Amino acid sequence: MRTSLNSIQETERFLSGAMAPGERLLYRAKLLLDRTLFLDTALQSLVYRIIVAYGRKRKRAELEALHRSLFNNPEKVTFRQTIENIFDHGNETTR
Repeated sequence: MRTSLNSIQETERFLSGAMAPGERLLYRAKLLLDRTLFLDTALQSLVYRIIVAYGRKRKRAELEALHRSLFNNPEKVTFRQTIENIFDHGNETTR
């Protein structure tokens, strides 16, 4: 189990760019020689990309909910008008 954890940590350092150039070169050589390491690295990279995409999707949903709350709530009319005025005035200066 410890070897597996060390391998995951090494792969993480490689993928994050935290390795020194010499270590990075050595890791790349290992990738060419060890198919299992190559596949594990590719899968770990894929997992990181999925996590980032999921985080962006969640953040986008949170922002959309906030937008709906602020701009569609009748109690927030003054706020909405203030924001619209800021952007309307900004457009006048660029015309």
